[in-house]
Amino acid sequence: MPCPDRKIQVPADPYSPNCYVWTKGADNGGATAPGVTATSIKVAVRIGAFLDGLNNALSKAAGAADMAETPEVVKRTFNGLIDYLHAKYEFYGRKIELVMYGGKGNVLDEALGGGKEGAQQDARSVAKDIGAFADASAVTVPYADALAQQGIINIGAPYVSKDWLQKRRPYSWTPLTDCSTVVSAVSSYYIRRLAGRTAAWAGGDLQGQKRRTGIISPENDWYQECVSAGVKVLNDSGFGGDLVARLTYRLDLNAMQNQATALLPKLKAAGVTTVLCGCDPVLLSLLTAQAKQQNYYPEWVETGVAYSDQDLVAQLFEPSVWKRAFGVSYAGSTVPIKASFAYQAYKSSGRPGEPSIGAQLIFDQLQLLAIGLQMAGPNLTPQNFESGMFAYLPRSGVSGRWDFGPGDYSTSSDAREIYWDPNATSIQNGKRGAWKESSNQRFPIGQWPAGEPNIPKP
Repeated sequence: MPCPDRKIQVPADPYSPNCYVWTKGADNGGATAPGVTATSIKVAVRIGAFLDGLNNALSKAAGAADMAETPEVVKRTFNGLIDYLHAKYEFYGRKIELVMYGGKGNVLDEALGGGKEGAQQDARSVAKDIGAFADASAVTVPYADALAQQGIINIGAPYVSKDWLQKRRPYSWTPLTDCSTVVSAVSSYYIRRLAGRTAAWAGGDLQGQKRRTGIISPENDWYQECVSAGVKVLNDSGFGGDLVARLTYRLDLNAMQNQATALLPKLKAAGVTTVLCGCDPVLLSLLTAQAKQQNYYPEWVETGVAYSDQDLVAQLFEPSVWKRAFGVSYAGSTVPIKASFAYQAYKSSGRPGEPSIGAQLIFDQLQLLAIGLQMAGPNLTPQNFESGMFAYLPRSGVSGRWDFGPGDYSTSSDAREIYWDPNATSIQNGKRGAWKESSNQRFPIGQWPAGEPNIPKP
């Protein structure tokens, strides 16, 4: 039953679930679902998903050696954050039992849309060998899909559409913005703030020209479906003529340099003044370096995907080019790494040392899962997990505003406008280059105000 004294379980926790009273020792139903007993909830983590994911991919491609981490640091971070959740959240007499395993699948292959056999093999292992109720490391689409087929709650599918998530209900959830929401936010931003005007933030001979826009995005089917939806919105609004280039690329680290070299001349040949790049940070780093070499200075519209709206990622981009970047972020205002809630949650656990540089990303995965576990109540099943998530009170924090409901299995429900200042010192990590906000306002998805962005011109 709801708490009589407060609505929120942990008032100081920005994403705390609704508060419920539970009598210690009461009957919780025991084994209510596979992976659930009277005392435990088994949760799998394919640890390679974090070691071979964003942090190490950036390290390998951009030379950001300080982002590479050992398995021990990542595992310790997971365990420390689970300690926090056990201390603060209500799991009705149960504790999360993390099972970290290596897996047979290749995360980078899966990110390309391949690797399905390995993903399916790992999902079968999670269901049959580990016997898990949930997996907190479903950060590739093939793996999330395979887990849903096995009836496993899974967290993390990156930038898939609302339709993709709905077809896998009640199993697939993500703290990353679904691409249907990205399309709604970015297309609305372009139409309300930029369309039909001149490229005032471009440089060189592009400055002041009528906007001619180019889109770059991964070639994978699930991303292209959303890009097509965005193009349709532009066409229906009467601004489809602004779009002069629609380019794709492969999510292949070994081919990124060659692809960046090939993409820039295509943008220049089309006369693109304004680039909308729904890209991974590795390609953006290489593209901006190529743009500087070719004296090409278009506007760059930030789309808020793949963590490019975080200072420590955008600092990898060529500053003389990226100073013309502005656009959309679904995250909350930037905070220092050591002031982030994830960092503080880890430290409260008493575990030794510093957490992973990706502690907030890990915590988002675990916290979304933990919200559903508490909101489901003692009769923990995938169906009650879904019902509980739909009853969650919307909350805002460093990862933006979280809200769920029928048809909505991802977090973002509003956005803010940001721009890049290459000379500012980031409060996130103390290095040069930082995102700034054009105002202290956030706007519901698709409801940007009309008029040019109120941001300085470089």
